Amino acid sequence: MDRILRVVKEGWHLQPGSEISLEANPGTLSLESLTSYRQSGVNRISLGAQAFQDELLDRCGRGHSVADIYEAVGLIKTAGFTNFNLDLILVCLVRR
Repeated sequence: MDRILRVVKEGWHLQPGSEISLEANPGTLSLESLTSYRQSGVNRISLGAQAFQDELLDRCGRGHSVADIYEAVGLIKTAGFTNFNLDLILVCLVRR
């Protein structure tokens, strides 16, 4: 990520305060990786939570649990990010 952002910054003039967002999945983040992303210039994390029901996460083939979502949010905050969002999906199940 550091190399990619370096190339972008060298090739284009970014306005001060430009948002540099990274999409991430719960269960794959560490404090070390988040700290590195932040030091590289990432200033927003978009976390693919998708749902807050373990059964739905499992049925959708997600590789994380609800507990992983909460843990990831804690890591994001600990790493110093104040700008982040949780992506959610709406699932409509129809019984036949």
